Amino acid sequence: MRARVRHVSPGAMGCQIALDARHIVASDNDVLATWSPRRQASYGATAAGTAQPTYKASSINGRPSVQFDGTSDCMDFDSGALAMPNNATGMVAIGVVVCDNAAADATQNAVFFSNGLLNSSTRFAMRGANSSAASMNGAARRLDADSIIATGNVSGTGSPAILQVYTDWANNLLSAAINGGTASTNTFTLAGNCSATNSVVAKLGGQATSSARLSGRVGAIAIATPLLGLPLRKRIRMHFGFSFRIATA
Repeated sequence: MRARVRHVSPGAMGCQIALDARHIVASDNDVLATWSPRRQASYGATAAGTAQPTYKASSINGRPSVQFDGTSDCMDFDSGALAMPNNATGMVAIGVVVCDNAAADATQNAVFFSNGLLNSSTRFAMRGANSSAASMNGAARRLDADSIIATGNVSGTGSPAILQVYTDWANNLLSAAINGGTASTNTFTLAGNCSATNSVVAKLGGQATSSARLSGRVGAIAIATPLLGLPLRKRIRMHFGFSFRIATA
């Protein structure tokens, strides 16, 4: 299994977004204007001015990370990513995340895609902290006019962890888990594809520079639509575990 998970390319496995801090060329404590995608992935992330996070050369079990300050840091995924959840059957995000200060914003989004109406309305989110606690959950809505639903909280983001959130809109399931453990789930009112509208915004490290900001670090993120099958999700999770020295099932 070591050989199979060491050399994994999330982009080649269907992830349109694949970011890995181990491949950033920067010096410790440099601010980060651009996080380029890994090979065969389509979209990276950018930030300007005070929204730029900080590159940390040795941060998560000796591996690099990108640190978001919980105050003003937030990156935009490239504009093409806004179409990823348009009329989608499902979506998955897998990431190496640690929450450093759960007492900052009460809800802290590591990944956020809005719906097609408002930049503040969630279509899909991976939360690195919730209810001012070092726990994660997933949140999503299917149709733009629907109410948001969320999974229960899963504790453990105060230490480096591999977070996974996926929504299977077509089969009526939202799921969130840490390190391959038992998932917390929820269901939508009705099954079916999500709305055929682009997200207004797609963010890394917050909902915006002023709300639901992550006060913590991201080592790697892989995001795909449609939803990847279980074997591929597991390989990406185990690849991140091997790469960042995090135990995962």
